[in-house]
Amino acid sequence: MALYYDLCPAEYRETVVNNLIKDIEGKNYHLDVGHVGAELILPVLSQEGYGDVAMKILMQRTYPSWGYWLELGANTALEGWNKGVRSWCHYFLGTYDEWFYQNLAGIQNPQNGYETVTIRPEIYEELGY
Repeated sequence: MALYYDLCPAEYRETVVNNLIKDIEGKNYHLDVGHVGAELILPVLSQEGYGDVAMKILMQRTYPSWGYWLELGANTALEGWNKGVRSWCHYFLGTYDEWFYQNLAGIQNPQNGYETVTIRPEIYEELGY
């Protein structure tokens, strides 16, 4: 959150980013976030030049991850990371879609009802054709 909302003093920003990357790598690119972190983690990683790390998180298929939901047979966003949740249609953690549009598709800076828009996609080999 400190990175996304620019609350981190400039002299500590690089250290905070490096610690975030180290933490993510230490968890083998699995999610260890709640609602707010799920919304911000992918955009922050791209913003800081680590879109490749965001992609590794996104492509993860084991617990806990969005891909794990697919392994469970879910076709909606669950209330939590495992199958035993109460709601199987709960947007709470399903915030990856904004990253799809703004970073993967690169649709940014829409103005005047999308009359003008910047297209700047991030390209990753993992996506394939």
